[in-house]
Amino acid sequence: NIDLCKNATEEERNDLLGQAYFLRAYAHFTLSRQFGGMPYIDHTLEAGDEWDLPRLSNHEAFTRVAEDFYTAYEYFKAAGILRRNSAADLASKKLLEPAGAAALGLRARALLYAASKLHNPSGEKSKWEKAAEAAYDIIKENWYSLPNIDVDPLYNVNGGNDVLSSSQLIFERRNGASNSFEGLNLPIGFENGNSGSTPTQNLVDAFEMSDGQPFDWNNPKHSARPYVRRDPRFYKTVLYNGSSFMNTPIETYEGGRNGAPLNGATLTGYYLRKNMNETVSLSPTEPVTKPHHFILFRYAETLLNYAEAMNELGGPDYKITGRPTAREALNQVRAAANMPPIEDTGEAFTKRLRNERRVELAFEDHRFWDIRRWLIADDEGVMKGAMYGLQLSAVTGAPGKVHYKPYVFENRLWSDRSYLHPIKQTEIDKGYMLQNPGW
Repeated sequence: NIDLCKNATEEERNDLLGQAYFLRAYAHFTLSRQFGGMPYIDHTLEAGDEWDLPRLSNHEAFTRVAEDFYTAYEYFKAAGILRRNSAADLASKKLLEPAGAAALGLRARALLYAASKLHNPSGEKSKWEKAAEAAYDIIKENWYSLPNIDVDPLYNVNGGNDVLSSSQLIFERRNGASNSFEGLNLPIGFENGNSGSTPTQNLVDAFEMSDGQPFDWNNPKHSARPYVRRDPRFYKTVLYNGSSFMNTPIETYEGGRNGAPLNGATLTGYYLRKNMNETVSLSPTEPVTKPHHFILFRYAETLLNYAEAMNELGGPDYKITGRPTAREALNQVRAAANMPPIEDTGEAFTKRLRNERRVELAFEDHRFWDIRRWLIADDEGVMKGAMYGLQLSAVTGAPGKVHYKPYVFENRLWSDRSYLHPIKQTEIDKGYMLQNPGW
């Protein structure tokens, strides 16, 4: 209860109210993203109150979330807290708390979800217009910029743990000093490594060549040297055979230090690099731990959200006076990654834009939800059908040379009911909650 803060200044009260609205909106956003429209709880429910609250439509739920995020922004603005990135904030726990920019950022994400096909099956343009405007509300402030990939702390050897000083940081989750993330995801063959997340060949193939052409296993120049002249983000995201981590060469070929037949070795031929800190140690006698910070919202997503909304609103070159086009926003992200601009039009542009989200925001908790809101999970190789890995074998008599062969390590099934998660049966049995379709 905010009234308990009897000694709080007006600024402190506005700050606390902003945080309260932000947290309420964020909780309902995660519920709606997972289950679709749910009852929106905007007051304390007492024992004698009516608990049989109706489920909102998917769009209504995201609209309510967006309204709460904007209310949070207004309170933060009244408190003079639009961003928490001052030297004092960096040295304190204040950066853990949301601010006005974070509220605007998540409002833009909520409205993007509301406009997407899963929640906007008729494709109403007005919903895309609201999503574009919400993303532009951040862009127009010039609070943030995209550092070049070569200098962005998100991608340094500390696994993004220096991201607090990145000029694109909007909101993040801070963790204390540990080495548990590396313990979970270090390749087999490293001391106490457990493999963890192993990227698929499907993802690796999504990273273009450095000249912007798609990677193609049928191109002999590509298949002979699959890790040469790729999108620079590939090297910051994935550990592959021949790369180096903790000053140690990665060997995922059969018989290599990180490959089969070692128990627990990757089935895909790859290990995770993004967010991994090379300066920790899992040595049981001399462990080294470091703080870990994980991105929740950053400026690259803002630009990609804006680009998607503008493209759906009017196409890649649709222009609103004083604002960038979808193409211009998308190519800002590519320029920061040292990638050439995209010149495609129509459906080809939409495909490239979606692929840009996939590689730029890999392992930042977007792809899982993007697949669902776009209703593309049933497409071959997305959530259904062949998941590819890479079989690697050393070439006899040619030291250092490896033969590469893509193979299907898993065939996945998909049911459209999985576009939304099931609600627990115990809640359905209480008689006031409708189950999602198909469950």
